[in-house]
Amino acid sequence: RRRREEEAERRRRQQEEEERRRNEKPVPKPPPRYRGKVPAIGDMLSVNVLKGEDLKRPGKLDKPDPYVMVGFDNQPPPYDHKTEVCKNTTDPVWDEVLNEMATPPYARGLAVEVYDKDHFSKDDFMGRGELDLRAEQNEMHAVELFDDDDHHVGRVYLRYHVRRGSAASSQAVPSGDSN
Repeated sequence: RRRREEEAERRRRQQEEEERRRNEKPVPKPPPRYRGKVPAIGDMLSVNVLKGEDLKRPGKLDKPDPYVMVGFDNQPPPYDHKTEVCKNTTDPVWDEVLNEMATPPYARGLAVEVYDKDHFSKDDFMGRGELDLRAEQNEMHAVELFDDDDHHVGRVYLRYHVRRGSAASSQAVPSGDSN
């Protein structure tokens, strides 16, 4: 009888441990290396969108025709900067540089959205992710993408570069003195 009780207790503990593991949230990946400073207002960004990987469209059988739109986290889509469309692939290679992105006030990150180009209807949203602008410049970063239901739908690799003060210096403000 004692042996049966011990066995039942062992099974109960195993079931509790399995339940705890099922309910446990996945451990997040460590954050990218940070330099600590976000770009200042008016600094110009160049973003090199390199490639996508494992792009998924739940419920769709055909392969997507993906493109990427990039903007700042504090601005609403649609964003002005986008890549070309890569036809019929879940692992697109863009290797495109999106230039002249002036940093707006309070921007802390880059917003990355991926869409599937449709020829006869509105383009389908595939997923969205963000890259913190404190991340190391000129290094490749993987931006994990999630759809509206928080399902992981792939990743986009990119790097970015900041030109300090470029927009601010090119937009001279009159001093008010008119002699």
